[in-house]
Amino acid sequence: MLLRWTRWLVNAILASLVIVVFVACSAASVAPSASPGPTTPAPTPIPKGIVLYQADWSHHLQDWHPSTGWQVTGNVLQSVTKGDLSLTVPYQPTMSDYALVFQVQVVKMTQTLGQYMITVDPSSTRNGYQCGILGFPRPDKETNSIHPQVEVYTEPLDLTGQTTAPHDQAVGYQWHDYRIEIHGNQLFFYFDNQLSGRTLAQTKTFASGPIKFAVTDIGLRIGSFRIVTA
Repeated sequence: MLLRWTRWLVNAILASLVIVVFVACSAASVAPSASPGPTTPAPTPIPKGIVLYQADWSHHLQDWHPSTGWQVTGNVLQSVTKGDLSLTVPYQPTMSDYALVFQVQVVKMTQTLGQYMITVDPSSTRNGYQCGILGFPRPDKETNSIHPQVEVYTEPLDLTGQTTAPHDQAVGYQWHDYRIEIHGNQLFFYFDNQLSGRTLAQTKTFASGPIKFAVTDIGLRIGSFRIVTA
């Protein structure tokens, strides 16, 4: 009788152990797997050519803080032929890839040489730049051997990565297209859709502004002026 009771007790204990192991395995098999961590979606690329700013000369120039010597005729801005003139674009891009797109027509010169530039002063953390046409000659016998030059360089002055090229624009009635394209720390200057100069900032990006027109001793007209994504 005692032996039978002992066998029954042992069998009961073994059966209990089997049930415990089965329940534990079942619980483990249905335990939820660890959920993946949150993912950051890739930023959506900004399409090229979106207009960020469009000048409208037909309204007024107060926002541009013009120096003396500018006048608006219709939707065209014109400068006098003598002296140092300036304009400040009333917009600063907030992105690192953009382009300044504008048209210039040189109409008259009374001085021997002149120039016109787009400039951005450096900030405490980013390089600025100067980009434009220097040594533009008055069309007469005294200057027929002088050729204007495209100048593109960073501010403070650093000639690393700088390139320049002769500029064949002449005084006349033809409009010319200019494009200053900035991608991070690279700047490309196009004249009539041809790459004419480039430069490289030593900082991650260029300063975004203020963007200024600087004109010296040239009577010129500025047509459309836009800032677009690039």
